[in-house]
Amino acid sequence: MDDNLDMVDIYNELLEAREVIVQQRQEIADIKGSLSWKITKPYRVAVGLLKKGYHKLKKYTIFGFTAFVNCFRWIGQYGVKEGLKLIREKVVSKIQAKKKLAKIHTIVNETDCWKEFEDWIESIPHEFIDIFSVPMGWNTKLFQRFQHISLNVGKINGIAVYGAHPSVDKDVDLYKIISPKLCLVNLENPQVKQKMFEILDKRKELKYIRIQSIDLATTIEEVNRYIYKGYYIVYEYIDELTPQITGSVPQFVYERHEKLLKNKNVIVTATSDKLFKQALEIRKSKTNIIVSTNGVDYDYWHDTRGDADPPEDIKEIVEQGKIIVGYHGALARWIDYDALKAIADTDRYSLLLIGFEHDDSLKNSGILEYSNVYFLGSKPYSELVKYAVWYDVAIMPFVLNNITLSVSPVKIFEYMALKKPIVSGALPECKKYGSCLIANTLDEYLEQLENAVQLIDDEKYMEVVSREAKENTWEAITKKVVNLVYAAREDQIKKLNNSKKEETIPDIYNTTLTDLYKSFYMDEVLDISRNRKSVYYKELIQKTYKRQENDVKIIAYYLTQYHPDPHNEEWWGKGVTEWNNVTRAIPQFLGHYQPRIPGEMGYYDLRIKDNMKRQIELAKMYGIFGFSFYYYWFNGERLLEQPLEMFLADSDLDFPFSLCWANENWTKRFDGTNLDILMEQPTTVESYRNVIHDMVRFLNDPRYITVDGKKVITVYRPSLMPKVKEVLKYWRRVAEEKGVGKLYLIAVKENTVEIDWLSEGYDAVSEFHPGTLYKECTKINDTLVYARRDFSGEVYSYKDIVINKKYFNYSYPKLYRAVMPMWDNTARRNNKGMIFHESTPMLYKEWLMDVIHESYEKADTEDNIIFINAWNEWGEGAYLEPDRFYGYAYLNATKEAVEECREDILDMKGRMQ
Repeated sequence: MDDNLDMVDIYNELLEAREVIVQQRQEIADIKGSLSWKITKPYRVAVGLLKKGYHKLKKYTIFGFTAFVNCFRWIGQYGVKEGLKLIREKVVSKIQAKKKLAKIHTIVNETDCWKEFEDWIESIPHEFIDIFSVPMGWNTKLFQRFQHISLNVGKINGIAVYGAHPSVDKDVDLYKIISPKLCLVNLENPQVKQKMFEILDKRKELKYIRIQSIDLATTIEEVNRYIYKGYYIVYEYIDELTPQITGSVPQFVYERHEKLLKNKNVIVTATSDKLFKQALEIRKSKTNIIVSTNGVDYDYWHDTRGDADPPEDIKEIVEQGKIIVGYHGALARWIDYDALKAIADTDRYSLLLIGFEHDDSLKNSGILEYSNVYFLGSKPYSELVKYAVWYDVAIMPFVLNNITLSVSPVKIFEYMALKKPIVSGALPECKKYGSCLIANTLDEYLEQLENAVQLIDDEKYMEVVSREAKENTWEAITKKVVNLVYAAREDQIKKLNNSKKEETIPDIYNTTLTDLYKSFYMDEVLDISRNRKSVYYKELIQKTYKRQENDVKIIAYYLTQYHPDPHNEEWWGKGVTEWNNVTRAIPQFLGHYQPRIPGEMGYYDLRIKDNMKRQIELAKMYGIFGFSFYYYWFNGERLLEQPLEMFLADSDLDFPFSLCWANENWTKRFDGTNLDILMEQPTTVESYRNVIHDMVRFLNDPRYITVDGKKVITVYRPSLMPKVKEVLKYWRRVAEEKGVGKLYLIAVKENTVEIDWLSEGYDAVSEFHPGTLYKECTKINDTLVYARRDFSGEVYSYKDIVINKKYFNYSYPKLYRAVMPMWDNTARRNNKGMIFHESTPMLYKEWLMDVIHESYEKADTEDNIIFINAWNEWGEGAYLEPDRFYGYAYLNATKEAVEECREDILDMKGRMQ
C-alpha cells in the first residue's frame, strides 16, 4: 500500500515537473537566440570537451538531466540573465577546481615545491610552532579566534601554520607564506596535509596543534597519532556542541569531545565560565585547563574617525545626525529582534547592522521594514573598522539561551578598543566587564541605551573601556595559551626526572607519549565491546531498491568459505572456517579498524539455507544485480563447493549468478603462515580444458547471468592458463554441444601482466582490486602509529585513490570496472597484511558513481556491469554485508549510487541516440 502511495506521489511530481518544462520551452527558445546564450558558448564547448575526453572531470561538470533541471530552476528563480550568469559561474568554478586539483596532484610530492616551506621554518628564528590543522580558511566572512591566534603567535617568538581552504583561499595551491611568521597551507587536500606533516614530524622544537570543539573533521584517532608523534594538543572549547551553530553534529564529535576533556595531557582552553565548568565536570581536575576568553586586535580596532569621511554607503546615515546604534556580527536566531525593534521604534536612533545572514531569521523578523534600520550585509574584516568607528553606541542584542549563555563575544572587545559605550543583554560573559551596560528587560535596554549616550564623552567610563580592551588583546590571549603548553611540557619533564628508572632517556617525548598511546590504544580496543558505531552508521532501510531498465548491473564476488570443509579440517583442524581468521584480527596501529564484527548475519554457516536466503534478500534490497561465486576446481577436485551446490539445487534461492574460476594454487596464505602449497592447480592444457565439463550444469541454470545472451565466465588468473586460444575455443565448442549456447569470457586484469587478452580469445577484461590498481596507490606507512614494532605490511590511502581518481589513470578496450568498498587482509596475514586505510561509505560511493558514469560514456562493452570485490570477503576486509561498526552503510551507498546515476544515464543514452 505504501509503495503504491509512493508511486502516486512520484507520478504527480513528474506531471508537475513536465508542466514546468512545457511552460519554459518557449523561454528556452528565446534564450538560445539571445546574446547571453552566444556569450556563454565557450563554456558550453568546454563542457562538451570534458564529456568527450577528460573523464576525470566529468563528475564535476554540469551535464545530464539533473543539470538540465537545475538550469531551469536557476533561470526560473533569478530570471534569464542572472540564471545564465549563475550557470556560467558554476561551470567555470567546477572546471577550475578540478584543474587545480589535478595541478596539486602533479606537484605535491616534488621536493622542490616544498623547499620554500622548509627554508621558511629553518630560517625564521622561533621557539615553537603553532598548527591550526583544520582547513577553516583564512579569507572567511568572519575573522575570528582561530585566525587571530595564528597572527599573534609571531609576536611571542613562534611561527604559525594555518589550514587554508580552496573555496576562500583561491591563491593557495600548496602553501603561501603571508607574513614572516605565518604560512597558509591547503590542508583540505589530503596529499598536501600528509606532506606538510612529514616535514613537521621531523622538527624537534615545541609543536602543538589547536583543535576546536566545533571541528567536524578531525577524528580522535588523528589526535592520538599527533600526540604519539610528539605534538601537544590544545583543545579549544569555544561553543556549545549544537546543530544551531554547526548544523548536524556527528556522533564522533561528541565522543572526541569527551575523550579529549578526560585526557589530562590535553590542554583545554574554555572561552567562557560556563564552558569551563562543563569541562571540569568531565575532567574532574584543573590540570592543563583554563578560561581563555576571546580578545581583540587592539592596534587595528583602536581607531578614531579623525578627519576621514564615512564610507559611501553610510554617508547619508551619518549626515542625518541621529545617534547611530551599531552592531556587527552574524544575524541569526540568537539575535534579540524584539530589542532591535524597540530601538528602531525610537526615532532618535539610526540602527546600523553589519554581518552575514546565518539563517533566515533576519528576513523573517520584520526589522528591515523600519525606515531607520540599515542592513549593509557582510563587510571584509579589513574594512569593518571603517564602519564601526561611526557607531555612537554599540550593542550586543543576544537573547538568553544555551548558546548565548556560553558565548564569549569577540565584538565586545572590538567595541571596547573603539571606545564605544556598550549595551548588552544579561549575557554572563558581558556581565564580567564594567564597560558593558547590562539590560534584563526591553525597558532596561532602552534605559541603558540612554545611559550609554550620556557616557559617550565620559572620561572615567572611557578609562574603564580602554583598560578592559588592553587587558583582552589577542596577543595576551595567545601568550596565555602558549604559556599553558610550556607548563604542560615542564610538568612532563618533572615526571620523567622523578621517574625511578635508572636509564637515561634521550628524548622526553617518547616514553611519556608512548604511555599515552597505550591508553588510547586500549580505549580503541575496549570500544569494540562497547559496540562503537561509525559516524557513517546506517540502519536497515525500509524502502527497498526497485530495479529500472537502464540501471547498471552490480555484480559482487561471493566467497563460500563459511562452512566446515573436509580439506580445511584436514589442513587446519576440526570446524575451521574463514571466521577463525576474522575473529583473531587485532588493530595493528592507532585508528586501525579491526576486528571486523558482522552485523545482523552474525558468524553465519553457509550450510544453512536461511543464511544464503537472507543474503539474497539484502542484496536485492540494496541494488545488487547478482553474485559471482568463486569456483574452486583442481583437475576434477572441488573445494568449498557445498554452499554453491546448495544454491544450484534450490530454485527458491532466486538470484542471478555467475562463476569466477579461482584458477590458482591453494596455499597456506589462508592463515598467513607461509606460501606452502596445499592443493596445486594443474597447469596442463587438458586440465584447463576439462573444467568446462563441470561448469556446464551451472551454465544451464536459468538464473545464470548473461551478456548479450551469452553465459558469463570470469577467469581470475588468465596468465596461468596454458595455450589460451586453444582452451577457450574448446570451452566454447563444449558449451554449444551441451546446450549452454555461447559464452562470454572475461579475463581479470592482473597488475603484473600486460597481455592483450582480447586477441587471445576473451570477450572482455575486468578489474579486480586492489590488484589492478595496486601500482597507482600511495603508501602511508610512515604516517601511522603502530601497536607492534614488527608490523611489516603495507598501508595505502583509500582516500587518495578516490580524491585523485587513480582508477582512471589507465584504461583498456572492453574493460569492465570494479570497486572495492574496503580492503584489509590482516585477519589472514596478521602483521604482514595489506591495508587500504580510512575508507568510508561516502568515498566508496563516489568511486562507484564515477565508474558507473564512465561505463555508459565509454560504451564499448556489451553490457553495463560493475564488479564489486566483494560481497563477503571478511578475511580480506572487503565486504558489503552489514557489520557492527558501519551497519548497512556500504550497502546503502551502493543503492544510492545506482539510483542517483539514473538521470545522468538517461541523459547520456539520449545523447548517444
